[in-house]
Amino acid sequence: VGWGRSHSRRRRFLVGPPRVAPFFNDLNPAEGGQVTLLSEAGRLVVTWREVPECCLPEIKPLSTFQVALFADGSLQFAYGAVGADSAVVGISPGSFTATPKILDLSAAAGSELITLPIAEIFLPAATLSQVAAARKFYAGHEDAYDFLVFWTNFPFDMGPGTVARAWGILNDVSGIGLPSMNYAGDFGSSRLATLIEMGDIRGYPSDPTQVFAGPNNTLSVLGQETGHRWLVRFRYPYGDDPRSTILLGRDNWHWSFFFNSQASVMEGNEIRDNGDGSFTTTDAVRRYNAFDQYGMGLLTPEEAPPSFVVVNPDISGAGRNPRVGVTFRGTRLNVFQDKLVEANGRRLPGPAVSARSFRFAFVLINGKGQTVAPQHVQLLETIRRQWEPFFAQATGGRARADTRLLR
Repeated sequence: VGWGRSHSRRRRFLVGPPRVAPFFNDLNPAEGGQVTLLSEAGRLVVTWREVPECCLPEIKPLSTFQVALFADGSLQFAYGAVGADSAVVGISPGSFTATPKILDLSAAAGSELITLPIAEIFLPAATLSQVAAARKFYAGHEDAYDFLVFWTNFPFDMGPGTVARAWGILNDVSGIGLPSMNYAGDFGSSRLATLIEMGDIRGYPSDPTQVFAGPNNTLSVLGQETGHRWLVRFRYPYGDDPRSTILLGRDNWHWSFFFNSQASVMEGNEIRDNGDGSFTTTDAVRRYNAFDQYGMGLLTPEEAPPSFVVVNPDISGAGRNPRVGVTFRGTRLNVFQDKLVEANGRRLPGPAVSARSFRFAFVLINGKGQTVAPQHVQLLETIRRQWEPFFAQATGGRARADTRLLR
């Protein structure tokens, strides 16, 4: 899942406060490096020296760069060794929602009159502009969808090992570990909650139920990305930590491999307690479990039965991919919904008033100069038709997915 690092960076550059951005990236000087300020007559110079990129503790790429602001209004960017592989470089007046001018700054004429904002975007590979694609869609369709699901017929960079990802656009739910946010207007909508990128449709099997990514099939992958509208950020009391991540796995956005999540599509296993201190995974990625459905607003805490997580397991990897047939030893810790509420607050709004019907638009984005292949359209139609019953089954009949385009 990608909850907005690259897109959020570009969006914040445009719609946030005015910015002079020599290297707009998620950097964290608290992890190392140095930021210095030189103020003297006629100029102000800020230097970032070997500052690491945030949240990449194993890679920790370091970047050195500088911005000089002069009294006559001119400015200068300078660069040493840059380790991060992506950034936005430019100037924004802030609160800008139109399409910015993208330049090759190294080729721009120094005396050219420019209108802000201007930017050059640096990425390791071709990417997809979620905002531009969404606005193009809404230019010809109703603003009637909670989810946009994008597919392409060309490859683009989604990060190493990423099959699909979800972008959080709007959240008005509390008690599920997600911040309140509403960026729907940036995308041309008043209600869009999640934008899902499923990637190149040519990489998907013709049968949406065929397993192709670990234990996942196309429908369970879509189920996981849809679930990220609400899931999974639940904290839980454990030991001295009242809000531990003991239930969480990969990136703290999925269930732990050692949590008996009843084969949740949120990278979950169903785990059998063998009664002798050992445990075996028996199923994976089938449904939204009771904890999921509580987070989705479909169940009250009292309706969700308890489960368990295995602590101090004799194998490592809470963030490993789910897998059936793995036996390990550890200590069983029972997990109760009231403790979940204690750590996260009660989910509001509750199931009495929460939405139970969600509208999806399935969108195929055609590559420039390419011809749309009929088999790709047919595959997307097959996935669309099978998604509705899958979602109903996965939620135990408590929610509905509507994939019809409104006109």
